[in-house]
Amino acid sequence: MVKNSGESVYIANLPWHASDKDLAEWFKPHGKVFGSSVIVDSRSGRSKGFGFVDMPRDDAENAVRALNGSKIEGRAVAVRLAKPRTYGD
Repeated sequence: MVKNSGESVYIANLPWHASDKDLAEWFKPHGKVFGSSVIVDSRSGRSKGFGFVDMPRDDAENAVRALNGSKIEGRAVAVRLAKPRTYGD
């Protein structure tokens, strides 16, 4: 993912075949997309069914409001602002 001054949006319940490009395309109508990433299993190479999109803060908040609970290719997705990762104590 691209580092930026925006927010990361977490998306769960993605279609299994979704790509980084697909994710960016689904979010573009809601604002500028800095980067997108579908998380894949390192051993199998298969999608884990979730991903992240980096957007400016206002665009990210708008995307969450617009897309949370909506259907992408028949699957109801959960969309929220991502929580920052914490490492150790």
